[in-house]
Amino acid sequence: MSVYRKYADHILLNLLKEDDQLAYTEIFERYSRLLVNHAYKMIGNQDESNDVVQEVFLFIWNKRHELEITGSLSSYLYKATKNKILNHIAHEKV
Repeated sequence: MSVYRKYADHILLNLLKEDDQLAYTEIFERYSRLLVNHAYKMIGNQDESNDVVQEVFLFIWNKRHELEITGSLSSYLYKATKNKILNHIAHEKV
């Protein structure tokens, strides 16, 4: 059992900003399934839902030093996923 499972989200975010890959992994494991299910309800396609969530987590890793999350991590992730989905849908229409 990883000690990271005991950490609150704000602690994981602080560790993530310090390039802690295990903190990133814990955030991914904690939220990825929930976000994929959320995306699937909006998109209706499992592969596209997985892709959208992967993009969200890739963005988080790439911007980890610049992230300023004022609310809860879960709210941020849900909103980021929703925005990616809306961008995905708009891109498909083009």
